[in-house]
Amino acid sequence: MMRQNAFSIQPFEAKRIQYMSTRSYDEILQHFQNLVDTTDHTSVLQGASESVRTAEDYEQLIRSHVGESGFILFFSIDHGKWLKLLGVQQRVMRLIFGNPLVAITMMKHDVKGLCCKNIKRNIKNGVSPFFCCV
Repeated sequence: MMRQNAFSIQPFEAKRIQYMSTRSYDEILQHFQNLVDTTDHTSVLQGASESVRTAEDYEQLIRSHVGESGFILFFSIDHGKWLKLLGVQQRVMRLIFGNPLVAITMMKHDVKGLCCKNIKRNIKNGVSPFFCCV
């Protein structure tokens, strides 16, 4: 018997938290980089290392890479670079960060729940809205 594809829409409740800062774009970005380890951690996050063989190894690896805030940068998108090509002159960057050791407590209960639990920060032209989907 061939399996069929399935599609569903499930409602959920979320709150958008927004914080507006008077700091400049560059100040906000520098402060973020001081608090969150912003090096490329793709292999670290995926545990792709010869030294990672157990959960304890992975936990130790993550702890050695988190920044002062306890977070790691997962992904960043500099929207300002491509917006410029379309005539929009704004500095906009999306930063997605978190901590896999915190995330696992949620994922043990429901992996799907993590789809909206990451912390996102949009920095736009000297105004810093902070967004967190909760």
